[in-house]
Amino acid sequence: MAANRYRLQIHGVSSDLHATNNAYKYIGNWTPVNRDEGFTLKAPFLKATSTNALKLFSAGMDLRGPGVLVRLSPTSAVAVGTRIRRSLQGNAISASLLTQAVTGFSTPGRWRNSSFNLNSNAFAEWDLTYGRVIIQQNQHLLKAGVTLKRMMGQGAAYLQGREVAYELTQEAYRKGGDSTLVLEHLQGSYAVANAEAQRDFDLAKAIQWLTGRGTSGQGWGADLGVVYEFDPVADPPSTSETGNQVGASYKWRVAVSLNDVGSVNYNRRAIAYDNFELNDQAVSKEDITGVYLTNFDSKLNSALPLASLNSRNHLSTGLPTAFNCDLDYAFNRHLYLNAGLSQGIKGRYSRGMRQFSYASLTPRFESKWLGVAFPFSFVNNYQQLNCGIALRIGSATIGTNNMAALFSKQDPRGFNVYSELTLLRLEGKRVAH
Repeated sequence: MAANRYRLQIHGVSSDLHATNNAYKYIGNWTPVNRDEGFTLKAPFLKATSTNALKLFSAGMDLRGPGVLVRLSPTSAVAVGTRIRRSLQGNAISASLLTQAVTGFSTPGRWRNSSFNLNSNAFAEWDLTYGRVIIQQNQHLLKAGVTLKRMMGQGAAYLQGREVAYELTQEAYRKGGDSTLVLEHLQGSYAVANAEAQRDFDLAKAIQWLTGRGTSGQGWGADLGVVYEFDPVADPPSTSETGNQVGASYKWRVAVSLNDVGSVNYNRRAIAYDNFELNDQAVSKEDITGVYLTNFDSKLNSALPLASLNSRNHLSTGLPTAFNCDLDYAFNRHLYLNAGLSQGIKGRYSRGMRQFSYASLTPRFESKWLGVAFPFSFVNNYQQLNCGIALRIGSATIGTNNMAALFSKQDPRGFNVYSELTLLRLEGKRVAH
C-alpha cells in the first residue's frame, strides 16, 4: 500500500467461502450449477481416500467489510478496515476414527493410538495498517508495512484427543446401560465460549459483531511485511493500470510477511477442561451421532463426565499465524506470473484457527478495466492440486481456486468462491523509482 497510485480508496466488501478436506471425495450429483439433485454429506455420497495419513478439514467464511485507504504522502499511506472470520476445522485426525464418525460408529472393533484436534472459531476485527517506502534508490524500491488488529471474539470451542483408545461394541452390554462406545483411554482437552456464536449468522449479527456488542472475548493481532521491487528502467515508470504500485513499474517483486500473530482471550460465558484423562468411559450411540454446531455443547455434556473434571472459566485461542512469500514477475505491461507460498506455523494441537499450508502458481492478464488469472495451487499442506479462475471487471472481482468443484462433477474434496468490490478510487501522483 506504500507508494500507492491512489490518494483515496474506499473498499466496499469482499467475501471468501471455502470447504476442503483430504479424507473424502464427494461423489453425489449436486454441484453449485446443478442444485436440483439436493446436497448431503452422508456416507453413501462420500468416497474415502486410500491413505491412512492423518486427516484434516476446514470450512469457513472470511468477510471483509467497509474500509478506507488514505495516502499520506507519495511514499506512505494508512488504511482502516473491518473483517469477520468463522471456521470449523479439524487436523491430526486418525483415518479410522474419522471413518467411524462418518459411518455413524457402526463397525465393531478396538482401536489404539488415535488422535484428533477440532476447533471452531468466530471473531470480528478492526485493522489499522501503515505502510511506507523505506529505500528508494535507482532501480530498487523497498517498502514495509504493519497492521495492528483489535480482535473481538464472538465464540470459540476446541475438543482435542492426543491419545485415544476406544472399543465399539456389537451390542449394548458393557460398562453400563446402552453403551455402544467405550473410551478405554482419552487424554484430551475441551473448552467452549459462547456456543451460540457458532450457529445462525446474518447481516444484523455481522453489524453487532463489528460494533463489539455481545462479545465474549478480546485480543490483539498483527501482520508484518516487506516488499522489494526491481525496475531495470532508470527513468520514472509509467502509471500502473492495475491499481497496485506495480503494473509495468517493476520487472519483478518479492513480498514476505508474517500474518495473524496474536490471540483472543475469552472470559465471558466460557469454560475449559484442559489436559484431562478418562478411562473406561461408556458413551451411548445417541451421544456420538447427530453432532452439529447447533448441539455440540449439549452432546458433549451428555457424553463426558465434565462435572467431575477440573475446570476454569476462561480460555485462549490463537490466530491462524502463517509465513507468506510471494514472487511476481512482469513479462510486459499486461502479462504476469505469480508464485506464492503460505506456510502455517501452528502446532499439531494448537488451539484456535489455523492456516493450512499451500503453494500456488498464477499466470494473469491485467489492464485498466479487465483482469483474468488462472491459479494452480497445492493445498491442504501441499497434498492436493486445485485449478481456479478469477475475473476482474473494473473494480469488481469474482473467482474460485477450485473451478472443477463448481462447474463439473469430478469427485471434489471441497469448494471455494470469493468476490471483492471497491467503491471509490481517486488517483494522484505516485512515487517514481
